[in-house]
Amino acid sequence: MINKKEFTEILEFLEEHIAQIDMVPADDVLQNLWQTRLANDESALRENEFPLNAAVCLVIEVISDREKKILPTIQAEQLVLRYLDQQSIHPDWQQIGILPENGDIYVHLSCRIALEKMAKLVTDVVSLASWDNKECPVCGDSPAFACLEKGQGKRLLVCGACLTQWRYKRIGCAFCNEENPEKLKIVTAEEFPGWSATVCLTCKGYLKTADLRTLTSTPNWYKAVMETLPLDYALTLHEKST
Repeated sequence: MINKKEFTEILEFLEEHIAQIDMVPADDVLQNLWQTRLANDESALRENEFPLNAAVCLVIEVISDREKKILPTIQAEQLVLRYLDQQSIHPDWQQIGILPENGDIYVHLSCRIALEKMAKLVTDVVSLASWDNKECPVCGDSPAFACLEKGQGKRLLVCGACLTQWRYKRIGCAFCNEENPEKLKIVTAEEFPGWSATVCLTCKGYLKTADLRTLTSTPNWYKAVMETLPLDYALTLHEKST
């Protein structure tokens, strides 16, 4: 099982290698298409526009580095496609001779980082200023985190898939739109200053929030999944007590 240190090493390896993978800049036609979709309250990217080639390249590189195994491109592509469809592909990893838990992390981070780079191409050329939906304007996924901006503390949602950030109303559940303050509870963990979680009593969803007015730096959102586990524990205790 990959520990926190190994997770960081894998993440840094992939972030270094994605910088070496070229993606074709958007031409005027594509830019106009993305902007038109956003104007129609649709996400800029479609499922079939996922950056498959970039994800495949990253999977090949990370497995070569971590497992000392060489995957043919066609096999790596099949792994990525099956993972995108199923989210876990234990039998495939077992056949290759890789621990399934490790393999899933390799392909998960590879897909996330490839999509993040694709999303950056989108946000570099289109405006998200008018987007006020709870789904990501780039890929349509749900938020994984929120953060409060420095200064006025306006809320940004952080996409769980491509890490795109966009402004969203300060009060309200980012999953079901509940706005009744009595239905929205704020939970904190003393050992985790600068972070909180908004719990919706209507849909039972919760969103962890980083207050950038008090934190010394913006979190690395990949690492934050593991680093904010104390908040998840606090939320579990909160749920049991209510």
